Amino acid sequence: MKNQVVIKKDEPISMESIILRAIEKNTPVDVMERLLAMRMELKKEFAREQYYVSLAKFQSEIPPIKKTKKCMNRDGVTVRYCYAPIEDIIDQVKDALNYNGFSCTFDTKPIKKDSKDYLAVFCFSHHTAGHSETTSIENPLGEAKFMTDQQEVGSASSYGKRYAFCNAFRIMTEDEDNDANEIKVEKKEEPSPVINLTPEDKKIFDDYYAVLTIPQKKELAETFGIKSKTDFYNKVPIGHIKATMPKTQEEIDEKH
Repeated sequence: MKNQVVIKKDEPISMESIILRAIEKNTPVDVMERLLAMRMELKKEFAREQYYVSLAKFQSEIPPIKKTKKCMNRDGVTVRYCYAPIEDIIDQVKDALNYNGFSCTFDTKPIKKDSKDYLAVFCFSHHTAGHSETTSIENPLGEAKFMTDQQEVGSASSYGKRYAFCNAFRIMTEDEDNDANEIKVEKKEEPSPVINLTPEDKKIFDDYYAVLTIPQKKELAETFGIKSKTDFYNKVPIGHIKATMPKTQEEIDEKH
């Protein structure tokens, strides 16, 4: 048959060999175009398969990412949440990324949705086989009143890169569900001795502390920097107790 592409029996069958034979046989242009389009689709499919094979291998090689940064509460004692900055995440996984043929790039774009401003952050993950994917996250702007515009954009960019990168490569961080929990920061300090109190004054302290509610104890701790019961004796003036909580003191006196 005229222009028929013939493959020898012992010749390995591949798109390259088929196209080469087609060229040798002066195959019509429309047939060549279909062969080249088929070759392109097969290459895309192969690259995509290699991407996910390497991604699965990458995931099996990395441990949960350590959260190295702490955001403290105003008391300076408890931790509001912990997180891993984008530069720390990349540093912990860069060897596994390179070994499995991955690289990534980032881009940002301001957008407006429902009359609100957002910063869209894009993570482009690339594989040496030729396949790439895009992961994005949108962060609202104009809500952080304590930041300048430049600081807010920088914070939104850093936050977006962190989450877009982790989503792209299916990366998990340690204690993922504890971000919003308060964590007590243990400080290695020698306990201070209790200052000399008369038995009567110590009884007032003890009786007063016994009837304090949890919110009152927290407020007292923030006011005087109390971290222990010893600090309560040492740092809170007895005059403060009598002067600022007269109603509570009367209740104590009535009981005794």
